[in-house]
Amino acid sequence: MKAFKEYSIGSGSYGTSRPVADLGDYDNLHAAAKQKITQSDLDQIEKYADRLFASLDIDVEFTRHFMDRVNDARNLKQITVAELIRLFKQSYRRYGKKIAKMPDDANAVINDMKTNINLPFVMSIKDGKIELVAKTVMRKKNFTTSASSPKLSFEQMYEAPRIPRKKGQPAGSDKHSDLYTDEDPEGTIHGLGFKDVETAKASVKKIEGSDRTHAHKIQAAIAMEQRAKVMGKNAEAAIYRAYIEKMKKKTKDMNEKAPDTQDAMKRFKSGKAGFTDRAHLKAKGLIKRSDGTKMKSNKYK
Repeated sequence: MKAFKEYSIGSGSYGTSRPVADLGDYDNLHAAAKQKITQSDLDQIEKYADRLFASLDIDVEFTRHFMDRVNDARNLKQITVAELIRLFKQSYRRYGKKIAKMPDDANAVINDMKTNINLPFVMSIKDGKIELVAKTVMRKKNFTTSASSPKLSFEQMYEAPRIPRKKGQPAGSDKHSDLYTDEDPEGTIHGLGFKDVETAKASVKKIEGSDRTHAHKIQAAIAMEQRAKVMGKNAEAAIYRAYIEKMKKKTKDMNEKAPDTQDAMKRFKSGKAGFTDRAHLKAKGLIKRSDGTKMKSNKYK
């Protein structure tokens, strides 16, 4: 990797830091907000960013100064792991293809207008290898840049219209939008994680005991399985997969015990239809599927 000039923006003693919450433990983010980011945390964030940008053949690198600046007191409010994850996720979704086309030595700044976090970076291309080198990071409102270092800004979480993932398509395929996002953010089951096997098992119990629908529980487990896989937590992902398979069997059993069509339609029209009713009516082609179409399943053709 090229050597980039590093600018000293201050120093200080930050004391001993404890690892923040696991990247999947979103309920612990408030507790993590006051904890300084450790080198181990930064390594995990870099691994996460690498897996995101891998589809564009881009490798993400952090400079030594990045680690110094991420915990700097001049940020006023501690930068968190969750905020950096958001920064890379949204920059990949909004500007990934644009970044991939940037030439060698091109500079730009990723700017999250909601958190006021700014990440200046430079592109390094050598022997066909493309690197996005994160030079530094800081929380600063109205961060100004030069004409040669444009801002890549975003504010709200970018959610493009969903393109459902089809059977056989890999999680990272650009043919669908189901990466590892929740389909219903407002109904998210909080407190799920994959820090270790015990956490994953406890999370599955939390999903089982929630008041969410059968379909929502499956989606929650799929989202956590995908996040765990991205972070290399295969044993924890397997816990979620076992639950998903159990729920799929339950789905099959429910479909085989189809309700009376007229009764199911009455419950649907009155807003009292359950998962089995809706699945049956979709299979009969009487109500719309998730893609907006009405189509009979092979069983009823």
